[in-house]
Amino acid sequence: MEVVAPAPVPAPILWSETRRRMAADRARVLDALATMPGQRPWLLIVHPCYLCLWLHRLAHHFHTRRAFLRSRFCWHLGLMLTGADISPMADLGGGLFISHPSGIGLIGRLGERCTLHAQSGAGGGSGLTTDIGAGPGLPVLGDDVVLEPGALVFGPVKIGNRVHVGVRCTVTKSLPDGSVVIPLEPRVLVQDDPVRA
Repeated sequence: MEVVAPAPVPAPILWSETRRRMAADRARVLDALATMPGQRPWLLIVHPCYLCLWLHRLAHHFHTRRAFLRSRFCWHLGLMLTGADISPMADLGGGLFISHPSGIGLIGRLGERCTLHAQSGAGGGSGLTTDIGAGPGLPVLGDDVVLEPGALVFGPVKIGNRVHVGVRCTVTKSLPDGSVVIPLEPRVLVQDDPVRA
C-alpha cells in the first residue's frame, strides 16, 4: 500500500492579496447581479454567490498562516450557509464567479476570472498522486476557465487559459489554451415498440 505524504501548507498569503481577491470577486458578482431585477448591492454579503467566496478567502488566508481551527470554522460555516464545499487548501484567483454555490466542490488551483455553474467542480479522486503545483492529485486551472453545470475536472491535470468545459463533461486529461469540451449527443438506447404499447 502506497503511503501519500500530506500536502504541504503553502506560503502565507498576505492580507493585501486576500483583500485584492475579495474586491475582484465583489466586482464580478455585482456585475452579474446588475442584470437581475430587484437585487440590492448592500445585501451582497448575504448573497450565497458572494458569501461562499468571502468565507473561502478567510479560510484560505487562515490556512496558509497555519491557523487551522479558524480556517476550518470558516470552511464549515460556508458549507452550512451556502452548500459550497470549497477546501481551505484551494488557491483560487480573484474575480471568481459561482452562479449557484450549492453542490460546488473545489480543491486545487484556479486562475483569475473563472466561472463555475451549478454542480460543477474540480479536485482529486482519480487515484493519481502526482503533484503539478496544486497538491498531490489535484488540478491546476488557468485564467478565464468556464465550467458549465455538472462539469468536473479530476486529477493532476493542467487546464489552459480560456477553456470552456460543457454541460456534464468530465475532464481527466490536460487541455491546451482555448479548448472547448462539449458533451456527446444523447442517444436513444431503448425504444418502446408501438405495436406492443
